[in-house]
Amino acid sequence: MINLDKALVLAQRHLAENPLLHEDYEWIMSDPFEVDTGWCFDYSFRCCRDLPEEEWEHFAGSPGFLVVKESGVVMILNWQEYSKLKEGSTSISIQVTSSGAPDD
Repeated sequence: MINLDKALVLAQRHLAENPLLHEDYEWIMSDPFEVDTGWCFDYSFRCCRDLPEEEWEHFAGSPGFLVVKESGVVMILNWQEYSKLKEGSTSISIQVTSSGAPDD
């Protein structure tokens, strides 16, 4: 079982290992919210150039990810899963197909 401090490290690693394809943008760490199965993070980004936000590029994709308490596995959430957690559900069904816990 992992704690919040470890979840933050794993979330930061996940973002670092999956950079945005556009060189003018970078991921920023969002404040997580806790659910029964782990900690949920939004995919948030910022522009590295000095542009007003209304001129930023638009991106689409997964809205967030979950760091699973039991294993430390990062699970990318689809819109349905993310919405369920964001609306106050405390857990979602998790099916991990690999046994690979993160390396320390």
